[in-house]
Amino acid sequence: MVKKIVLFVSLFLFIFNVAYATRITREEKACPLCGTKFSASVVWSSNNFGGTDHDLCPHAIGASPRSSYIWGCPYCNFCGYSEDFSKNYTDEEKNKILDWLKANYPPTIEKPAQEEAKDNDDDEYNYGRSRNQYRFDTLPSYTRYEIGAKLAELFNKPNYAIGRYYLRASWCVRAETVRFKNENELKENLDLFRSIERPHQIIGEEGENIGKELNRIEMVTFTMADFFIKIAERIEKREFKDESEKLLCYCSLAFQLRASGENTKAE
Repeated sequence: MVKKIVLFVSLFLFIFNVAYATRITREEKACPLCGTKFSASVVWSSNNFGGTDHDLCPHAIGASPRSSYIWGCPYCNFCGYSEDFSKNYTDEEKNKILDWLKANYPPTIEKPAQEEAKDNDDDEYNYGRSRNQYRFDTLPSYTRYEIGAKLAELFNKPNYAIGRYYLRASWCVRAETVRFKNENELKENLDLFRSIERPHQIIGEEGENIGKELNRIEMVTFTMADFFIKIAERIEKREFKDESEKLLCYCSLAFQLRASGENTKAE
C-alpha cells in the first residue's frame, strides 16, 4: 500500500548489507497421508528487519514468508510444517490423523487427478520447479496453523509447540482478514480505496523525506510502525486544499498500524 516507503527502506538496508531478501520457490510435494501431490512454497531466505510487534510478530522487509511456512494438503487437509510432510507415519498414526480430519475438516474437493497437473505460469513465486495445479494454500493460512495446532494436541506435543501454532494463526488472522457486514459495506470500502491514490502518493512522499533525514543507525532501529507514526506527524503539519485527503491519509496509516498489531498507536 505504501510501496515507495517499503522500496526506499529495502534499498537503503540492502546498500549497507543489513537485510536479506525473502526468496520463496515452488516445489512439488506429496501428502504423507493420502499421497496427493501439490505445489508448495519453500522459503529459502527471509529477514525480520520490518520490526517486531508487541505480540512478537516479526515483519520482513519485502514479501512476508509467514503463510509459506505452513502447508496444507489440498485434498485431505493435513497441515503442518515442511518437516511434517517429510516424516514417515505408521499406519496407526495415518489412520488416527485421517479419522480426525474427516470428522473436523473433511475434503471439499474430489480426489485430484494428478495426471492433469499443469504449469502455474502466472504465479509470481513460480520458478519452474513445480508443475502441479493443486496448491498448498487451498485453506487460509490461519486455518492451516489452527489445524496444525489441533494435530499437535492430538499427539500430545509440548505446550510450546502447540502455542506457537496458535500464535502464528493469530498473526495471520490479523494480517490477512478484512470482514464486512454485507455487500453494501464491501462496496463502500471498495469505493473508498479507489479514491485514495493521491493520499498514498502523499504518504510515499513523506516517507521518502523521512528516510533521507535518518542516519544509518536510526534507519536500522526504526520499525515500519515508527515510520507510519512519523508520517502522521508530518501530515498533521502539512497544508491540504482538500481536508478529505488528510482524513484518508490518516485512515490509511491507521489501517497499516492496525495490521501490524499496533492497536494503541492506530487509535
